Amino acid sequence: MIDNFSRGGDIIGPITAAFTFAQMGIAFGIFLRARKHKDLRSFSIAAILSDLFAG
Repeated sequence: MIDNFSRGGDIIGPITAAFTFAQMGIAFGIFLRARKHKDLRSFSIAAILSDLFAG
């Protein structure tokens, strides 16, 4: 890992960050569209928060 930083960075980091933000956007879209489905809304909120804190 230290060797990656000495060469200018790691290529996997930005790819996983982009994937995490995309996944969070999808979960937010599901949250906005699922007005009548309370279980789906609560599941999407949990996905958004886990992406926000762990991602």
